[in-house]
Amino acid sequence: AAEPGRETFVTWREARESGTGPEAGPILVRVPAPGLFDRLAAQFAEDEGSRPRVAPAKFVPYQASRDAGVPRAPTSLLAGPWRVLAIRRGGRVRLTRTLDLTRAVRAAILSGSGDHPPYVLHGHAPGAVGTRTPAGQDPHLSILPLANVGSPFGDGAVHGVALVLPRDATDGDRKAVDDAMQRWHERKGTDGALPLRIRDLTANLDDLGFDFSGPADQIKRTVLTRAYWSRASRHWASITPIALDRYPGRLNEPGWELRAAGTIATACAHLALPSPAEVEILWGVPMAGVPAAGPTGPQSRPSARFPGFRAGTSGQLRLCVHARITFAQAIRGPLVVGAGRFAGYGMCVPVA
Repeated sequence: AAEPGRETFVTWREARESGTGPEAGPILVRVPAPGLFDRLAAQFAEDEGSRPRVAPAKFVPYQASRDAGVPRAPTSLLAGPWRVLAIRRGGRVRLTRTLDLTRAVRAAILSGSGDHPPYVLHGHAPGAVGTRTPAGQDPHLSILPLANVGSPFGDGAVHGVALVLPRDATDGDRKAVDDAMQRWHERKGTDGALPLRIRDLTANLDDLGFDFSGPADQIKRTVLTRAYWSRASRHWASITPIALDRYPGRLNEPGWELRAAGTIATACAHLALPSPAEVEILWGVPMAGVPAAGPTGPQSRPSARFPGFRAGTSGQLRLCVHARITFAQAIRGPLVVGAGRFAGYGMCVPVA
């Protein structure tokens, strides 16, 4: 066993399949393509290295070895298979529209599912979809915004959504999502796009399939890949507000931030993650492209802030905050915490 505080290593191997396990999360590695040596030799014969070389390359998915005894970063109960829906070029959805977007996607998925859709799609008791019947405690489908954030050039534009199954999802759960998507595909337009109508907004989506990890359009569109949100890190920051499960008390009372941090730490424990070493509560903007958390934030324009989150069971408006979360050891994402975790609130990105 590894000694506490000592860095541990894993072996990365070429992924024979996309993988859906909690530690699968394939990453793309740029490797030489066939013919590289011959092409380099021919180019050197022409210019003796005076010109920049353009080497043939390809992208290959790699994943951590599953060998027994190899330490792996802890993963959340929500770190199951992904299905990615990309917003077509020309469509623009602001990160502040997260709830509108994710709820519209869930409605589209449930459309045509009958009176008793599978639990994994909505998380409510049988026959309770659309009501305020308490949601179950078991993890179900999360719908998460995939936005251009996490770098100094982040602008907060949402490029797609991820349909994320729980870590212990069964073949039946995955089939339920497949069947729901098939019904949605039957309503797609002549251009092959999935139609999505949101209040004051229409978006067209491309279904990239389960466990998508391809290079997409590179740069900005890398946020569509599972690897971007699932890479192991000790440091995480929220990109959508964390809706606190418990009210920490009046904001002018001493100690409310400490109680809010404790609530977030408890939320991490409920996801089978280690307790954070530090939770820093933020009202303002945590990084480029991410708006302030709520109406009491420092920004002046209401449209530049996230709306509040109401609990599905009681309709109670939850206090929403941003946070930076630090763990004693690296954990693997996606990290989504709080009462709004199934609707895209409380989503975090790993930061350096």
